[in-house]
Amino acid sequence: MKKNDASICTLREWLLEHNVNKDKDIPEFKNLIYHLDFTMKNLHHAGEFITSFNIDDILVSGQFVKYTRTSKLYYEDRDYLIHKNIIYLSCFALGVYNDCLNYINPDNLSGIKENFSAFSMFIPEDVVPYYKGIFQRDANVYLSDYVKAKVERDRIRDVSMLNQDGSSNNKNISTYSKSTLAGRLFADDNKAAFIQLVLFPVIILLLAILIPIMIILGT
Repeated sequence: MKKNDASICTLREWLLEHNVNKDKDIPEFKNLIYHLDFTMKNLHHAGEFITSFNIDDILVSGQFVKYTRTSKLYYEDRDYLIHKNIIYLSCFALGVYNDCLNYINPDNLSGIKENFSAFSMFIPEDVVPYYKGIFQRDANVYLSDYVKAKVERDRIRDVSMLNQDGSSNNKNISTYSKSTLAGRLFADDNKAAFIQLVLFPVIILLLAILIPIMIILGT
């Protein structure tokens, strides 16, 4: 893909077309930052690192991301340079979400560390723990790996909750989920409530229908 492709623009141009203060733009920013991270990780795995995070040196188009300034990742500096790239991209994300990109200095993180709680107010809640780990615990984790692990944890939790909700209580109610009203009413602790709330009105309704019929038949 070439820069003169009409669908490709610099990151600066992309940012100028978006307003982070609008809630509807947050998913687009999350998607952009995820793919910036994923592309960065692939570069690292290919033995390269990013030498410039200048928004004029990054090309984007949908899920396509290209860092135009990279260099060979030598073994002796590998861990340091990877961590530095992760820090720089995290600073970019923090600056975008807080609409203060021009005031973030990746080489001086003291202000971010000391005021992270204030910055976090404008970061999507599901990724706040990730950036807290980066800035306050000096973590060395890719955002895409964090998201993947979180999705898997949530899937396991949901499956576990589903299995618990669908388990039998030896009263032949295994087909009812306790997360539903019916499931909760059928539970042992709620049988009386179920009888009072559901069965009594049904019984009264049936009697109201049957009594006139019996009177008619008896005459």
